[in-house]
Amino acid sequence: MTENYDMTYLREVSDNDNDYMLTLIRYFVDNVPLVSENLREYYENRNFKELSFSAHKFSSQLAMFGLKKASSKVSRIEQKADSCEDDQELYELISEIEQVCSQIVSRLKKDFRID
Repeated sequence: MTENYDMTYLREVSDNDNDYMLTLIRYFVDNVPLVSENLREYYENRNFKELSFSAHKFSSQLAMFGLKKASSKVSRIEQKADSCEDDQELYELISEIEQVCSQIVSRLKKDFRID
């Protein structure tokens, strides 16, 4: 799954304040790999309560960056974790999110010159 970010919402909430937008982007770039890693860890440990909670919070972060497909997939992870559905679809959803997050973080770092 390939998806491009969209800064429309960030521009609105930041009132086009570039410094504030960059702060939010840096937070996202720093936080996303950790959240993605946590999703995998919670899944592997069958900690569905934490998986659901983490997915719930993560979905809104993705939506802020216009990542609608990824946000939808994370919402699906939350639903499956809520019902403790440990199946191939859940594994695949988490794998897809890991891949998308890695791509998005790389693109944001490049586009906004973040080390």
